[in-house]
Amino acid sequence: MKQARQHSAEPTAFEHLLAACTTASFFLTPSRQSYASLPDGSATPIYSEHFRGWVLNQAAEQALPIPSPYRLAHVLRYHDNVLQTNGAPSTTVHNRIAVQPNGTIHLDLQTENEAIEITGRSWTCTHQHPASFRRHELNLPLPVPTFSKITITQLLAKSMGLSEINANPLANWLTMALLPNVTAPILVITGEARIEAARLLRNIIDPVVHPLFPLPVTEGQLGQLAQWNNVLAFDAGPYITEG
Repeated sequence: MKQARQHSAEPTAFEHLLAACTTASFFLTPSRQSYASLPDGSATPIYSEHFRGWVLNQAAEQALPIPSPYRLAHVLRYHDNVLQTNGAPSTTVHNRIAVQPNGTIHLDLQTENEAIEITGRSWTCTHQHPASFRRHELNLPLPVPTFSKITITQLLAKSMGLSEINANPLANWLTMALLPNVTAPILVITGEARIEAARLLRNIIDPVVHPLFPLPVTEGQLGQLAQWNNVLAFDAGPYITEG
């Protein structure tokens, strides 16, 4: 008589990886793209390098064997299939700035789950907010702001060596850039100091390692940049001229 095969009670490598992901939650965007919400408050596509790296870090912290690319892809497909099959509720993902139905604005500081909550009366730092923010490894954190009697126009004028009259349009652009539900403002900067000015303005709201991009060649390239950046700053060089 053949002896029945005994199945091991030890978890498989696949089950170990699934267990390593329990601190993340998963959801769909309105366009039905599968996302993971990580403990630091960031949201990232399941198939992104950011999430792959996070899973590998979780496995290393739990002293699990390094998963093969096949095993890692298996885990990603599993979470994707669960979301797509079960019809999970959708959540909108924002780049750096999110506006709530009541008009409250949240600005992601990218330090854990901290954000600036801006209302019509005041602002405050908070870890308790409903927004999901998209992040990637090139994003930089924003400093925690402090109260000041200096206006944004005066601050820009002092930082850039401008008169307040010349700094006022830049301050208007910054204000409009904080309002996600209005048409995105376009600012064209000319002159010798245009590169430094564009870097400064970009980094006030949405700092990244490389704040300026070359002009995209295709609509697809532009769409990819817009997916991961709240502010798009281009070094147009000679392609945009006055007149």
